[in-house]
Amino acid sequence: MVSYLALDFSDLVLSALVIPAVVYGLVAKFRAGQTAPVRESLRWGRRQWGKTLWNMFKVEVTVALWGALLVIPGLVAMVRLIFADVIVAIEADRETEVLARSRVLTRGHGWRIFLVLLPLMVASLVGTFLILALSSKPIIRAWSWRWPIACFPWGAVYHGGRLADVPGGGEPSRSGPEYDLA
Repeated sequence: MVSYLALDFSDLVLSALVIPAVVYGLVAKFRAGQTAPVRESLRWGRRQWGKTLWNMFKVEVTVALWGALLVIPGLVAMVRLIFADVIVAIEADRETEVLARSRVLTRGHGWRIFLVLLPLMVASLVGTFLILALSSKPIIRAWSWRWPIACFPWGAVYHGGRLADVPGGGEPSRSGPEYDLA
């Protein structure tokens, strides 16, 4: 039990660094047509690490509390808060209410997001059970459901470098990782 909690905590801490870095690289690729250097992406991830970690913690607690009521409220909370990591990575210091912004972005798109995530969640669950059944090595059991879908949500809302069909959407302001490229 303790080793599982340690692995889950380390996953949370490391993904708080990796997610902003990967999203930064993807945004740079779609905006400038060329991949951002790894050093620059990791620098952006390190800069956003604290804010990402805090928001990931808030999302985990919110989903767990809603999921404690029943499974369905937990899934609804998960879908509504799915963009929190990506909002921190893209909108960076401009957005202070990350969870509220995620709820705004997902409003009206909940079923669509859920149906896209459903096969990924099922595949991850089946893969986890297969790994647990076939392996006794704890490092293999460390796989988390977050990694397959960690960087997916940006594509559901951000198309071609702009916000698409989102209430309150429009062009993002001209600051952040997508405009810091030299």
